[in-house]
Amino acid sequence: DPESFSMLSNANDPGSRGGGLVTSSKGISYENNFLTLGPLTITGTDGTLFEVEARAQNLKSDPTVEADWSLDCPRSAVPETQLLPPPLALIVGEQGISTGPLTADGHLTMNFKKGSERPVTFESTAHAEFVDGTINLGGVVFTDITNETNISILVHNDVVESLEGTSFIPSAMIEGRKLENVRLRTVHLPDEDELTVLMSMTEGSLYGGPVRGTFEYRPESGHYQVDISMVDVGLAGIADGEVSPDGVSGGKLMANINFSGTTDAPEYRVGRGNILIEDADIAGNRGSMALLRLGQLMLPGYGGMEEAEIEILVNGNEAILSDILLNSPSLIM
Repeated sequence: DPESFSMLSNANDPGSRGGGLVTSSKGISYENNFLTLGPLTITGTDGTLFEVEARAQNLKSDPTVEADWSLDCPRSAVPETQLLPPPLALIVGEQGISTGPLTADGHLTMNFKKGSERPVTFESTAHAEFVDGTINLGGVVFTDITNETNISILVHNDVVESLEGTSFIPSAMIEGRKLENVRLRTVHLPDEDELTVLMSMTEGSLYGGPVRGTFEYRPESGHYQVDISMVDVGLAGIADGEVSPDGVSGGKLMANINFSGTTDAPEYRVGRGNILIEDADIAGNRGSMALLRLGQLMLPGYGGMEEAEIEILVNGNEAILSDILLNSPSLIM
């Protein structure tokens, strides 16, 4: 049995090599065309634990391989996360979410034809929980993510036949603003030319208002499409990152924003949207002023604006405001 191991966290970075000790193992046994491995427990030098138990049968004809695994690590940036099978490997790691403490477990089954090194069918299920997650979705940065996810995948002849997942995020920060009680549903779109994953936010709350959205992603090309809508969101929270001390939101914000691009070329991101603000004192509300950057439009000695409607165009890293409508009891601009 092996006594130690090492591996690269990044295949192209020799400095990412880490490893540890094989702390327990029942080894490998083979009898009557049936192979078993483990349980094998691997302990990383930083306290990471990875355990796997595998079984293979019909080795002389059409083999079937099954495995149960579990991982407990202090952060996702450890070499052992490279052992995670799909679909969790697509979510956690260099191309997905970076996390703090992470626990995960799952089961996988592979069916082979005699003499083939690639499985005819691959089926995998996984459950994961983590905190302190960070991810960049098309230029929208989510941080401090607390997450629990269940996900499964079925692949036949290298074609994804099904991909299904559900996630619950009690809290996260979106561009420094607190998003709460988010539920996500993940599926794949079968009629596309390449693998296309669709994540739908079916529930979510941002400063008292519901938030919904979709994130469509094609891992092979890196293309994405983001659509976000929000209604009755507390304006002070959006602008200042917190609800005002007296509990008054200082107005309500409604918004619809969509943009698309590729992950390796953020400067070519394009999109559009609109923002509507109601029941606000825009001149007097510090949050509104910070959000809209419209202080230079206020007339000298004028008391305030109650409503604002703004059209937005996204061009790379720039957001261009157009068709700005400010409304008050006595003046429309």
